[in-house]
Amino acid sequence: MKKAEAVIGNKSIKVYRKSNCPLNRLPPLVLLSSSRRAIENLALEETLLRRLPNGGERVLLLYENNPAVIVGRFQNPWMECSTGRAGQAGIPILRRFSGGGTVVHAPGNLNWCFIAPEAVSEKHETCQRMVKALESLGIFSTVNNKNDLLLEFDGSYRKISGSAYRQIAGGALHHGTLLVKADLELIRQLLNGPARRIIGKGVRSVPSPIANLSGYIPSLGTAETADAIVREWGGELRPIAPEKYQDDPVYMEALNRLGSEEWIWGKTPVFSEQLNLPGGTVMECEVQQGCIRHACLNGIPQPLLSGCRYRKEDILAALAAADLPWLADFADLVDGRTKK
Repeated sequence: MKKAEAVIGNKSIKVYRKSNCPLNRLPPLVLLSSSRRAIENLALEETLLRRLPNGGERVLLLYENNPAVIVGRFQNPWMECSTGRAGQAGIPILRRFSGGGTVVHAPGNLNWCFIAPEAVSEKHETCQRMVKALESLGIFSTVNNKNDLLLEFDGSYRKISGSAYRQIAGGALHHGTLLVKADLELIRQLLNGPARRIIGKGVRSVPSPIANLSGYIPSLGTAETADAIVREWGGELRPIAPEKYQDDPVYMEALNRLGSEEWIWGKTPVFSEQLNLPGGTVMECEVQQGCIRHACLNGIPQPLLSGCRYRKEDILAALAAADLPWLADFADLVDGRTKK
């Protein structure tokens, strides 16, 4: 077997390449992204799916991002996370191109993505390979019917990995997270916003108790975990830099789309929300493509809000010249912030 090296989690990992792969479903190519930007790695996933290397070679991509909130393609960000907390902390909110629930990417959370030239019908098997990789570290997890990886702590199971799926003509993608040594309090703060009275058709995430692998093995880091995953999957290891695709129109289209207001907010399914302002005042809003289509304050239409993006900074900017005593409170509630 041949040996190669790459870097993740600020550590060099050594990976043994299997010269003869006994299972034809194992990917012959394993990639470690050098980028920590969530938008770049999401665009890289799309590009690898749409441009499968070497005429259809299976790929396993691993990466670790700086903090970012990632909502599923058919979700409502206002329902799924605290948009205000994310904004205050400078943490981007992004919408991926696969379905599923909302996750928080951050250091200590190892992301994996398996891409194949045909439908990945054995999603459960993909997760089982992750289970085997963890077993090599002495961690014994299980997979539920939603393809989540669970680990038992003090008699109860906690989620350590969730995944989502996307299929296109000519290929399929199955990607997920793996909590190794993530900031669980940050995840809870970003995903546990105040209760909101939103009515809409967006796919809702199912809250689950979460845990880190380091809660089981305190010394474990993302580099050691990535090493175990790559050794289990086998294949040829190569580092990859998303910037190498800056001349690729597929990559640039994905990068620009994933960062656009129209995609992140505008793709939210139509919804309505009732906001209770101080003093018993009630604002009712109907939101379409991320913008207010109709708003009423105590039943009285508010035409100045029509067409305004449903975000605090946009609302305050659009109505800056108006003398409206309820405006600041309304904008705070839209942003998921409540008065203490």
